[in-house]
Amino acid sequence: MRYLGSKDSLADQIVDLLRNKGLLQNELIFCDAFCGMGSIADAVKNIYKKIIIK
Repeated sequence: MRYLGSKDSLADQIVDLLRNKGLLQNELIFCDAFCGMGSIADAVKNIYKKIIIK
């Protein structure tokens, strides 16, 4: 999927998807491989102990 622009408007939907898949566990490492401005990493910063942005 190609998405140009800030993913800030998608952050809640992405967090909901992670929750539904059981992936909101602080012992996991979150990798935001297409971080751009870091909107998604910012949305999960209080959940994951370690976040990698590329």
